[in-house]
Amino acid sequence: MTRRLEPYDRVRELGDASVPFLFDTHAMIYSDDAPALEKTLHAEYENRRVNTANYRKEFFRVNVDEVEEAVKRLAPAADFFRDIEAQEFHETMSKRKQEAEQLEEEKATEFPDEI
Repeated sequence: MTRRLEPYDRVRELGDASVPFLFDTHAMIYSDDAPALEKTLHAEYENRRVNTANYRKEFFRVNVDEVEEAVKRLAPAADFFRDIEAQEFHETMSKRKQEAEQLEEEKATEFPDEI
């Protein structure tokens, strides 16, 4: 959550702090009461928290579809935007797909040890 006029400033700041890549943004939510919505979403996904020892680490195992559904249910007036680029995520997924396809091609051209 941020109160900044330019939310990407906060995204860039978080991406500079002890993480291997910049954060890809998959969605943005605009709410008149963002602190309350954040608290409610944290409670909603408490049992899916990644780090249960340090509550300052606000990461949860949840996908964007689930968050969108929860926001619509918990804060119907909030705006949920999914058309965010997520460049590094999509580039990584594309590379992994290419690598898997190449591996399958290599396996298909190998000869068996026995017939």
